[in-house]
Parts: sequence; C-alpha cells; structure tokens
Amino acid sequence: SGAGAGALTGCRLVRARKITLRLLDTYGGRDFLGLTGIEVLEGHTARPMRLDLSYLHASPRDLSALGHVGDPRTLDKVVDGSNITDEDHHMWLAPFTPGTDHLLTIDLGKVHELVGLRVYNYNKNDEGASRGVRNVAIRLDEGAVGGGVHTLDAVLRRAPGHSLYDFGQVVPFLPPASATPGAAPTGHSTSYVSPPVRQDYETPMKPVGMLLKFVLHSSWGDPYYMGLDRLEVVGADGAPIPLRRDQVAAAPHSLRSLGLDDTRVPENLAEPVKLPPKPTKTTAALAAARAASDTAALAAGSWLTPLTVSLAMDDESEHGQYGAASRAAHPMAHAYDVPPSGENELYILFDQPTAISTVRLWNYSKTPERGVREVSVWFDELLIHRTGLSMAASHDGEHQTARPDTTTPHADGFGGCQSLVFTNDPAIVRQEKALVAYCGADEQDVLCIDERQVSVRSKWMNQLPDPSSHGVWDSQRSQFNANRPTTGAVRPRG
Repeated sequence: SGAGAGALTGCRLVRARKITLRLLDTYGGRDFLGLTGIEVLEGHTARPMRLDLSYLHASPRDLSALGHVGDPRTLDKVVDGSNITDEDHHMWLAPFTPGTDHLLTIDLGKVHELVGLRVYNYNKNDEGASRGVRNVAIRLDEGAVGGGVHTLDAVLRRAPGHSLYDFGQVVPFLPPASATPGAAPTGHSTSYVSPPVRQDYETPMKPVGMLLKFVLHSSWGDPYYMGLDRLEVVGADGAPIPLRRDQVAAAPHSLRSLGLDDTRVPENLAEPVKLPPKPTKTTAALAAARAASDTAALAAGSWLTPLTVSLAMDDESEHGQYGAASRAAHPMAHAYDVPPSGENELYILFDQPTAISTVRLWNYSKTPERGVREVSVWFDELLIHRTGLSMAASHDGEHQTARPDTTTPHADGFGGCQSLVFTNDPAIVRQEKALVAYCGADEQDVLCIDERQVSVRSKWMNQLPDPSSHGVWDSQRSQFNANRPTTGAVRPRG
C-alpha cells in the first residue's frame, strides 16, 4: 500500500482496458507540463499494476516533439517506480500549448477491474512544481464496440517541490455515494467579508485547497525539540474532517529523523486523543494518578520533532551526538528531512479541493516548553494565517496557558485547544470564539530607550534570548550540542 490507500475504502470497481487522461492545464507553467509517476490500482486491495513503456502513449510524447534529443525526461519515467523524488531524470516532461489536446493513454491489453489511480505530480523543485498538471479529464473504456465507458474530472494536488514525504494522491474512479466531508462548496464567494472575530491575522473565509501547511517558527523555549498534542481540521459545514494517518506528514518527520525509534510521529495527529472528563471531586492522590495517566496518553498520541535550527550544522561536528555516523547506524533515520524553508513544517494532504472553516490546535503538554510558539498557515502555497500559540498547561499544574484553559464539547472532555477561524458562520464563530487567542486583547508591552537609557521598562527586557532562534544557536552551538537531552517514547509491548 502507498499514500492515500485508505481513501479507496468503499469505492466501487470499474471494468476497463484503456485509461485516457486529458491534461487540461498546469499550476502556472506556460510552456511545459509533466508528471513524476502514475500507478494504476487494481481490485479492492488497490494493488498497483506492473506497467512499462509498452502500455503508454502520449501526445505530445515528450520534449523530442520540439526537436530536443537526449533529454532524460521521457515517457517511460512515468512508470519507472521512482515516484517519491525531486530528481527530474525520474520525471516526464512534454510541451504545453493552452487550448490544444495533451493526452496520456494507458492501454492495459485486456479488461481489468480497477479502483483508481495514484498520481505523483511534477516535482523538480518549488518553481518546477508549477509545471505539474492541475485539472485532468479521465476516460475509461473496455476497448470494444459496445463496451462500457466511464468518465470523470479530477484536480491534481500541486507537488511540494521536495521529496521529504510521500506526496502521492489517490484518484478514485467511483467514490462512495456519500458526500465527502469538507468538499468545496458550490457558489463559493470571494467577495470581502468583515472579520467575524478578532485574530492576529485577517483570514480568508472558507478557503479551498488541497495542501494545508503549517510552518512552525519557534518553540516556547526548548532549544532542541518542538511538537503538538493534537490537530483537528473543521470543514465548511462545521464538522471535523476525518483524517487518515497517511494524510499527515512533517519535515523533519519526528525524532526518527535522529535515528530514534520513537512513537511520537506526525501521523498521530490524525487520531483524536480521548481523555476521560475530569472528576468534580478528587483527592491529591487521585489527581496525581490522573495527571500521570493523561501525560502517558498524550505522549502516545502526540508528535515531537527536532528543531531544524538545532540540526543545521551537526554534520560539521565530529563530536555531534546526532552527526552523520550516528544517523548511518540507524536505518530509520531520514537524513534530517529539513525542508527548503529551513524551518519545521507540518502538512495535511487532501485528495480533492477541500474548504475549511476552523483549525484546532492542542499544544505539546508533556513538556510545555517544547510546544509551538509561533506558526504560519499556508493553503496551496497562499498564506492564510500567522499567529502565536499559547503554552500548554502541563498536567502537574506547573505551567499555565497564556489564557484560561477552556473545556469545549468537541474536545472530548479535554480543554486547552486554540482555534484559528476561517468563517463568518454564526454558529461556528460562537463555538470557537472563546478559543481564539488575540494579541491585541492585552496591553502592548513596550520598551523605550532614550540616549542609551531605559525610560520605560518592559517585562521582557531581562528575559533570555529565544533559544530556538538561529542567532542564539549559531553563537552557542557547541554548548547546546553538548547538552542535548535524550528523549524517547516507546510503544509498550504486549
């Protein structure tokens, strides 16, 4: 199984011999279009079929149509099996002329029962990803006179421009009859709407996209690790969008990028953390037991990853705890997985255009200093929010959030979530308003200096520099590396 296999649960089969893809447009590329790979998925098990160049036909075929000779981006690369890559010699590229036909045909030789495709869009780099296919019309037929014909339209997700996670997208031929939660609404308005609730960023209303990206800029003081306990995406209708584990990815992935067999992986964020409601009356012993139980449950269902700033130069230190030699000794290491932005990134992948109204985030609570402090949110490469997240309240009560902890009906008895709102729907706004953090709610703290003398003091003026920032790490890298703590959450046996 590969990326998105769970999206085919409940899908019906289509009998077909020939699959024709009419490639309609790109993500901005004006002269070329391409793909990294295609898999044809057979039967209810979604088994990828073995294909080679003899099954394929394209018009135009590749860059040879323009007279180019020797370019490696030929049609056979679509089925060479190297799909999770950003090396363009494993990709197919062809001329693109708007308004003309661009066809890719797969002839299987005989009729098969098919469930869908897994498509990997063109992924040379961030700029090259604009040559990826955006809209495609698909036709399936049995290849005989009077045989059945099935057609559908699909939108392909833009490739990320790097290969740090499996960016394959599943396109089912006959999805289940039930409506998909969060599907883009019809008649979606793009007119200006006054913000319904004060936030740090003026957000768009019910934005639609396929790749939701969180760029995590800093922690709450820990110079080594950063994470989240839980994440929930709410659709345009106000209902949470069910997420599969293969829809969540991150770069760096987790502590496994350091060669540690740790259970706190980003895929955990797709599964809700359910804690029993807190009792109204309790003893100190019961409270302590409850805190230990909650911490263990959150650790099992949370995500923790190394800060990218703490990884930037480890390879140059022969004494670095997690240098090249250490990573080579651990087959689970992923060479750090630092994305091109140089910052920690978390991704939610949708298989079709999806409208969202709210994102709910629970910050990391086992060690609150490892929670996310500042985050920006991107939807299909457009910035839709930037804000700060409150520090989580630890279960032993040592740390408190910047705002009161709130218990909400959708939190399964566990409060402490922070909401990012992207809708003016009155019912949703009423439900989420108390969970929105707004920097303007408090008086701004200002430091005034005149002639090198402090005239107005600031409560932050004596605070140590943020250890998760690049400048602090660059100036104290040897000391930080020497003091890097070990950490690990291992799934219990039995």
